[in-house]
Amino acid sequence: MKRIILFFILLTHFPAVKGQLIITEIMADPSPSAGLPEAEYVEIRNTGANQLDISGWSFSDNSSEVIFNSVIIPADTAVLLTSLSDMELFAGFGRVIGLESWPVLNNSGDVLRIEDGFGKLIDSVAYNDSWYGSTQKKQGGWSLERIDLADRCPANHNWTASAHSAGGTPGRLNSVNIRTEDIHPPEINSAVSTDLTSIRVLFSEPVYPAPSLQSVQLYPGTISKVRFGESLDTLWLTSDNLLDRSREYSLEISRISDCRGNSATRQTNLLLPYPVEENSLRLNEVLFDPYPGMDDFLELRHNGDLPVFASKLTLKLYSPDEVYERKAVHTISRELIFEPGEILLISRHPLKLINYYGITGTPSVLESGIFNIPDDGGIIKLEASGVDQDSIRVTPEYHHALLSNSEGHSLERIDPGNALVHGAWSTSARQATPGTKNTNEPSEDTDAGMVSIIPQVLTPFEATNNSLRIILNFPLPGIAGSISVYDLRGIRQAVLVQNEIFSSHHVIRWDGTGDNGRVVSRGYYLLHCLFYGPDGYRKNIRKRILVAW
Repeated sequence: MKRIILFFILLTHFPAVKGQLIITEIMADPSPSAGLPEAEYVEIRNTGANQLDISGWSFSDNSSEVIFNSVIIPADTAVLLTSLSDMELFAGFGRVIGLESWPVLNNSGDVLRIEDGFGKLIDSVAYNDSWYGSTQKKQGGWSLERIDLADRCPANHNWTASAHSAGGTPGRLNSVNIRTEDIHPPEINSAVSTDLTSIRVLFSEPVYPAPSLQSVQLYPGTISKVRFGESLDTLWLTSDNLLDRSREYSLEISRISDCRGNSATRQTNLLLPYPVEENSLRLNEVLFDPYPGMDDFLELRHNGDLPVFASKLTLKLYSPDEVYERKAVHTISRELIFEPGEILLISRHPLKLINYYGITGTPSVLESGIFNIPDDGGIIKLEASGVDQDSIRVTPEYHHALLSNSEGHSLERIDPGNALVHGAWSTSARQATPGTKNTNEPSEDTDAGMVSIIPQVLTPFEATNNSLRIILNFPLPGIAGSISVYDLRGIRQAVLVQNEIFSSHHVIRWDGTGDNGRVVSRGYYLLHCLFYGPDGYRKNIRKRILVAW
């Protein structure tokens, strides 16, 4: 009797979990080729630990759809989708699936979807040619690659043009692949309503998916609609009833999740700003003769006591003379919110300016390619929501008389009233202060407190009190001067500053070192300060210093 032994190989297929099958690369415009076959393809990847059976699933764009037949994708494997006629071109690029009914991809943008056999959306990408981030690459021959495969948000922040010299990486790890570690749920940066019905919520990072209506609570009030805004970090809510600016509202969103799945419940207060009125905003600082490689900038300041909003800003540049010949107009068509006292920096590259001038903190910035202000200045007019706000004249003649070269130095406003005259402006004591408080804002201190010295006794060789802080507070802007140290015989020992332009609040340090590079002897010394400024201002101040050890 023959014994027959049958071997069975059990193939187990696991159902897909969220985010397991994703679109990772798109070649929508393969011509002219940078090194790859001139054929469209889409790369999909099974990111899970188990093989995935996608038989009966669909792949589609906005115009057509194709159904997968018998297709199993191994764990952690990429597969190329292309037309059946182009399948042989991708031999050697890993596993390729040729689709008889290929949905032709639009070069400028399209919406790609993968759905399972029950019509459930597995992944989608709504790409457009701005995602390339390169004028040259969007002309053709370069693919779009997903940056972080663990980031599940269908948004442009996670896509860019391939960095590979061939134009793409079909069947291989993406050239721009970066895995970022993120364990923090999103925060609510702001919640604002300007029309008293629609509420715009800004988050610290993209959120996904959109929270359900039941997870959003307004106290007091009711939310009737929730939708994404222009990006995944913006959510629009609709209130059932008209909001009242005289009341206080709070907002709570439960289980708000980011692209990594980090979730939390967040609360915030609702801001209800007022429409901007005439003269609510003023032009506060101007740089019109930047260093090479840097940009002009304008700085706005809201001096009111209540938050305001503007639907758009309009800047108009005129010639600096009285002819008022208009040279340029720049319109910023976006809604802006200004808190009381808020300063807004406007420039083509504001963060570059902030880094260059060593500005600390987190200034409010607006990246916008404003017109180039001529080096000889001009007249600038500001409108907000079509309402006149401010008019200023700036010229190199407004800079401090001690400044021999105005390149890289801004003009700061010192007169909140008429800004068309010389006395309204002064050179920044720190070259420029983009996005932060001006150096020339007048101090409230009187002449009696103009010069303070801390500590009273300097001990250069001790662990403490080994450096003097000479604190200057000026009642007027645009003050310059010199400060030196003399012994009691009247012989100068050290020059601390010479013909320097000071900010309204200025600090100078001295560690006891003389002009000869050595620490001065023990004893009493005189600190001699000579200050001078606009309209003939001149003041001599002497302070006694004790050096001991």
